[in-house]
Amino acid sequence: MRDLQFSQGRGQTTNSLVVVNKGGLAPIGNRISRVELVAYGDGAVRLTFEDGRTIEICDNGRSCCENRYITTDDDLASLVGHVLIRIDAKDGPESEADGEPHETCFIEIGTDQNFVTLVTHNEHNGYYGGFDLTIREIEPTAP
Repeated sequence: MRDLQFSQGRGQTTNSLVVVNKGGLAPIGNRISRVELVAYGDGAVRLTFEDGRTIEICDNGRSCCENRYITTDDDLASLVGHVLIRIDAKDGPESEADGEPHETCFIEIGTDQNFVTLVTHNEHNGYYGGFDLTIREIEPTAP
């Protein structure tokens, strides 16, 4: 499994992740055959391509006293059959609930036809914060 990390900490903005194509990790220019939102753990989204490669986008920044998860209101299946052209991270709003920070970061996955927006959330005690977004290639499992 190969990882490429891009960080978004408090006060930092990462606007473009097109660099994920460096080293051939993110299959920019390949057609998406499957999209899956992984609900367990800290959440992730997996993109599988027609060539059989699968990448996973997740937030690996967990420290103690945090709750991390990913949500979307978009139809992820709308990406299927289209060519991946970009993956971008953008600052989201920060709010407070019961006196504790709730940070968000938007992840846009764009194709030649459309895009979807995911939101990665980090609810924490105020000491920890930010995001450590990772794109990793998932090795296929043997049958």
